[in-house]
Amino acid sequence: MKMAMTTDGSLLKQYVEQGCEQAFRDVVTRHIDVVHSVAARIVNGDAQLAKDVTQTVFVDLARKARRLPNNVVLGGWLYRHTCFVAAQAVRTERRRKAREQKAVEMSSQNESTGSAWDEVAPFLNEAIQQLPVSDRDAVILRYFNQYDLRTVGTSLGTTEEAARKRITRALDRLRDLLTRRGLTLSTAALASMLSQQAVSSAPAGLAAIVAGPAIAAGATVCGLAMNLLGIMTTKLKLGAIGAVLAVGVATPVLIQYQALSREREQKLAAVSAMATLQEITGSLSNRLELESQRLSLEQDQKQELMRLRDRVGSLRNVTNDLSQQISTLRQTNTTATQNLSSEPSVQAGRTFEVNQYFPAEGWIDAGFQSHAAAVQTFLWAGHSANAQRLMDAMQIPEPQRKQVEARWKEVGFNSFPFSGAKGVKVFAVEESPPNAPISETISDGAKRVVSGKANYICDFNWGDGQPGRRIHFEVEQVGNDWKLRGNSQVEDLPTPGQSDSRK
Repeated sequence: MKMAMTTDGSLLKQYVEQGCEQAFRDVVTRHIDVVHSVAARIVNGDAQLAKDVTQTVFVDLARKARRLPNNVVLGGWLYRHTCFVAAQAVRTERRRKAREQKAVEMSSQNESTGSAWDEVAPFLNEAIQQLPVSDRDAVILRYFNQYDLRTVGTSLGTTEEAARKRITRALDRLRDLLTRRGLTLSTAALASMLSQQAVSSAPAGLAAIVAGPAIAAGATVCGLAMNLLGIMTTKLKLGAIGAVLAVGVATPVLIQYQALSREREQKLAAVSAMATLQEITGSLSNRLELESQRLSLEQDQKQELMRLRDRVGSLRNVTNDLSQQISTLRQTNTTATQNLSSEPSVQAGRTFEVNQYFPAEGWIDAGFQSHAAAVQTFLWAGHSANAQRLMDAMQIPEPQRKQVEARWKEVGFNSFPFSGAKGVKVFAVEESPPNAPISETISDGAKRVVSGKANYICDFNWGDGQPGRRIHFEVEQVGNDWKLRGNSQVEDLPTPGQSDSRK
């Protein structure tokens, strides 16, 4: 880094002391990427404006190279100066865009008021004549003579603020008068219309043509006055000597007056020509300004479109990131659901197996073809509040079913010891088939034959750190089906994390 700084200083010194252009080109080549990148970021990616800023920065370097300190860090100086020039360029662009916007609004307003003026023009002079003298003078000075508010106030003998209020009041009255004629327009539209179209340019040279006869008419009046003086002198009979003296005195005066008249006429013609030239110059200047603003507005619209495209790309990236985050959260939720219990679990519909965890949402109506299916159907019926299948699983005789069903509806299925459990783990299964079928008498006097038995020890859990519960189920094979006996044993398990003395 130190070697690079020394090299920059040497190159700059060669350029300043020896005028070595190659040394300056080397400086430009070395730092142009940094300068252009900084400029592009500040001007929001405007390529042409970034180039202009880059060129300005190196032109300023060439101009100020002699005044830079010998130990200057050229890279740092270029960075700071680039920031300054780019910020100034951005401000200039904003002002230019504001002017363009104003020009577009004025142009649009001119187009919209063109047809309205054709309707207002026939009634305008009559309406202005109906205004009070003070209001009429304010309107004439402001919109016909194109005076600013300060000049209007001075002409009316009042302040600038008072002149503004008087003009506003006069416009409101003028709008009311035009409204009575059936013309509907706002005060702002009327003011804009008067500013732009109330006065049009007179034909070139008309002032000189009008001034000549007027001056000549003035000279004629003076001549008549001199003749009248002569007649009066004759009537008074002052004598021949008085007449000669009058002629001698009047002749130089008349010659001098005619010279002054010609000089005044020439000055008026020059003033008229100058006014016409200024009007033409102002019109051309306005057109040039409008065209510049229109071109600048088009460039600004292109830049705005590019910025919007960049914004859309950024929003798409954000949307993709959010989609990925949602997918990750869904996967995490799925994993958490699967890991609700650390015990291994079996798929829904499979029969119970020892040391397998069976979540409650996987319990199904598996029928009664095996003791495992019967236990699963019993748990499903209690979990689903299916009274009919629950009574089928528990071998409740038909005469007692209505009474049992009514009892369950009264106390609710939440009374079952495994109600609300998250899942069950089959802790042990013991099958004890008898040596021969056993015939038993049930409560209604009927006989049943038990051809097999099985004992299930199941541990239920409720999650969230709640204590579990162990239930012993006795299952018997009666005919082709397996059914549960009603004498299940229930015991509470310790809270997770506590030692179980029974193990």
